[in-house]
Amino acid sequence: MEREEIFESKKYLIKRIKKFTKDLSLTEEELDVLGFIAYLQPINSKKLTELLGFEASSCISSLECKNLIMVACHHWDDDSELYGATKNFLTLAHLKSISCLPAPDGKIPRYSIEKRKEPNRTFLESIDIHGFKCFKNKTHINFSPELNAIIGPNKVGKSSILKAIKWCFSKSKPEINDFFTGSEDIATMDFAEVKLTISNGKKNEANFTIKRRIKKSRESKILEERFYNENRIDYSELDKRLDLNTLYKSFFLFDEIDLSIDDVNYPVFIDMLNHVKNEKQCIFVTRKKETCKESDTMIGVTAENDGLPKIIEVKM
Repeated sequence: MEREEIFESKKYLIKRIKKFTKDLSLTEEELDVLGFIAYLQPINSKKLTELLGFEASSCISSLECKNLIMVACHHWDDDSELYGATKNFLTLAHLKSISCLPAPDGKIPRYSIEKRKEPNRTFLESIDIHGFKCFKNKTHINFSPELNAIIGPNKVGKSSILKAIKWCFSKSKPEINDFFTGSEDIATMDFAEVKLTISNGKKNEANFTIKRRIKKSRESKILEERFYNENRIDYSELDKRLDLNTLYKSFFLFDEIDLSIDDVNYPVFIDMLNHVKNEKQCIFVTRKKETCKESDTMIGVTAENDGLPKIIEVKM
C-alpha cells in the first residue's frame, strides 16, 4: 500500500478502535504507531521512525506493555526485532484477522476484495480414494481453490487424505501398507486406487485427472498402473507431459503445523495463512477453531460404527 493509503486506512481504523481503548489511555503518537504496525507488519522500529517522522521506540515499548503489539519475528539480515499486532488488538478492533483491516476507502475489507477474484491458477478440485490406507470404501472429497481445513478426532484418516494426494504424485514403489490392512471384522483389501481431478484455472480448458492404482497378483506381487484422463500411461510419460514436481507444488499440504504455535504468535500465523491461500490452494489438517474460521471448506472426518472413515463437507 502507498503511504497516503496507509494514512487513510489508519485513520478509519483508529476511529474504529478508539472507543474500545479508552481505558488504555493511548496517545496520538501511540495510535499512529499502532496503525502503521497493523498495516505494515512485520516492521521494525527504524522503518516506523522513517515513515512517521518521529522516534517510535518509546511508543513501541508502551504498546507492548499494553499487549497490543508484539515481536513477531527477527529480520533475517540484521536480526532487528519486527513487530506485529496481537490477538488482543484484533479483539479490540473487532477484526477476524489482520487481512480484514479496512481498505483505503474505509468501507470494504481488503480480504473481501481478494476473495471475490475468480481463481486463475491450478488447484486440486477433488480426490477419490478406494482401498488406500484406512479408506476401504470408495470416498469422494471436494476441495475449494483456497483454504480447506480437515478436522476430526485422532486416528480416523485425516492425515491419510494428505498421504493419498502425495502418493498419487510419488514415484515410490508400492508397499503392502499402501493397501487397506483390515481388522478382525473387515477383510484386507488387495486393491488400492487414488484419483485426483485437477483444474488448471483456465475457463476454456477442461479439467484433467491423474490416477494411481495397485493390486496384488496371485503370486503376491504388487502390480501398478498409472492413468491420465483414464488412459493408461507410464510414470515417465506422465511426468514428461505434466511435470509432476511442478504440478505438486501448485498447492500446499499442511499437517497440523499450527498445533505448536502459541497464542501470541497465532495472529501472525493466521495473517500468513490468508496471504498464502490467495497465492496457492491449501489443504490443512488442523485441530484449532481459529484456523477453521479462516477456511473456505471444512472437511470433517469421523468414524462409522465399523471404524471406517466417513466424510462430512461444509462450505463456509
